[in-house]
Amino acid sequence: MSFEPDVVISARALSKAYQLYDGQQQWMKQVLFGTLLQIICGITRPTKGELWVNGRVAPVLALGATFDLESTGRENVLIGGAVMGLKRAEIVRKIDSIADFAGIGDFMNQPVKLYSTGMRTRLAFAICAHVDAEILIVDEALSVGDEAFQRKCFDWIDNFRSTGTLLFVSHSMEEVRRLCSKAVWIDDGKIREEGRPDDVIQSYLTVADSEPDNMRRFSAA
Repeated sequence: MSFEPDVVISARALSKAYQLYDGQQQWMKQVLFGTLLQIICGITRPTKGELWVNGRVAPVLALGATFDLESTGRENVLIGGAVMGLKRAEIVRKIDSIADFAGIGDFMNQPVKLYSTGMRTRLAFAICAHVDAEILIVDEALSVGDEAFQRKCFDWIDNFRSTGTLLFVSHSMEEVRRLCSKAVWIDDGKIREEGRPDDVIQSYLTVADSEPDNMRRFSAA
C-alpha cells in the first residue's frame, strides 16, 4: 500500500465477519467484540483487507474495557501505560498527574471492580491523556462522565488537536460540531456522506426525520 505523507490511518477493503445465530438463545452464547475502532486499536484483526496506522494510539474505549478489575486504579495505570508503550519510570513519574486528572480520590487505591462506569472512564481518559500519543480514539464513552469532567476532557482534546489526530465516534451532533473538522456518516456499513460537519449533520438529521428505522443498518454482513 502507498500512502500520502499526512495520512495517519488508512484502510483498504477492510471487513470483519462474525458468526450469527438464528435464535436469541444461540446468539446469547456468543459475545460480539470487534468494531472498526477496535481493529484500529489492534484489539481484533480484520477478516479481510489492510489497515495502516502511523503513530502511537491512545484508545479511551479499549483501555477502559480491558482494565484488570481485581487490581487497583493505581496498578491499572502501570498496566495501561505499559500496554501503550511507556517505560515504568515514565509511568511512575506521571502517576500523580494522572490521578489528579482522573479526580477519583482515594479510589485510586481501590480495586477497579468497585468503580462506577464513569469512574472507569475518568481513569482511562486520564491515562490516555498522559501517554504522548499521536492518535486519540474516543467514542460515546465520554458521555458517562459528569459535566465538569466532560469539560475538562474537551478542553484537553482541543489542545491535543493542535499537534495530534482525533478520531471521534458519536451520535451527539453538538459534540461532532465542536470537536471535528471533518465528518464521515457511516450507514449500513458504508460511507453515506463525508465532508464539513455542518453539511453531513444536516443530511443526517434530514434522513433521520424522513427514513424509517431499519435494523439492516446494524448488520454484520
